[in-house]
Amino acid sequence: MRNRALRSALVLVAALTLLLVGVVQVTAQESLPRTKTSNITVGIIVEAMGNQWFQEEIAAAKARAAKLGVTLLIESNEWDPAKETQIFEDWITKKVDAIAVALAQEAATRGNIWKATLAGIPVITNVLEIRNAPQSTVIKFDNYGGSFALGKWAAGYFNKKFPGKQAKIAELTLPIYQSCVDRANGFVDGFKSMIPSATVVASQNAEGTMDKAMALMETIIQSHPDVNVVFGINDPSGLGAASAVEAAKSKAIVFGFDGSTDAASAVKDSKRAFSGTVLVSAKAMGEQTVDSLVGLVKGEDVTFWQYIPFSLITK
Repeated sequence: MRNRALRSALVLVAALTLLLVGVVQVTAQESLPRTKTSNITVGIIVEAMGNQWFQEEIAAAKARAAKLGVTLLIESNEWDPAKETQIFEDWITKKVDAIAVALAQEAATRGNIWKATLAGIPVITNVLEIRNAPQSTVIKFDNYGGSFALGKWAAGYFNKKFPGKQAKIAELTLPIYQSCVDRANGFVDGFKSMIPSATVVASQNAEGTMDKAMALMETIIQSHPDVNVVFGINDPSGLGAASAVEAAKSKAIVFGFDGSTDAASAVKDSKRAFSGTVLVSAKAMGEQTVDSLVGLVKGEDVTFWQYIPFSLITK
């Protein structure tokens, strides 16, 4: 017992030292003992409760938690680092057994992961890794690769729709997140791998929301009436842009990322400008997240890097 207490104290001192120098050499998975097998409570923090993709992830997570007989807490940071910190502090006080988070802001999320880890609570990050933070597992998808594949398909579709025309691309971005930067870069790189003469004529931050994407797209069409390709970094951005394109009676083709139910329906509708999206399974994300959280609490060997495969939904 004394030796175990000494080892725990040494782990805490080492973790504090690593926090001060900003370098992580051990993971929480290696340093935190977890052997709980009953009365397990885990929490998942998503980025936007109103986003359909996250709603689908939550539904899948709830179903999996019910099947496994564990208590699941769900909160949304709404991309607000202060709100995320409040959730972490509340769950740490409540001694939640494990937490998964889709970040609000990297520096804040890094600090929150450290707080939880030093309280003995393992943390999973969804979508991307947080640098210099002791997350136990990262569940992500290939943002760049998925968008690159979509961009290549979009170029072929463009050539059929606009033979001989110059491709002029508008981006609706969310540049504070590297995952969204990767999506925008991947789409343009994939498109230009097929049509090197394509140019990006507008790039605006729609903050991942449908309403802002629609408003920005209206302005872009006024400034660049010849824009004929639009990429939104998520489906709400793409669907908002598509509504603006349709209202302006523009011929532009519009693309998104997520593969939400609404986006898939829009792709199937021949009257809609929305022409394709990258499908990353929200159901798989919800299920894998709960499985991994419970596995960490039970002391199982949980894979650090986990990937959600992607596919394309296109006209």
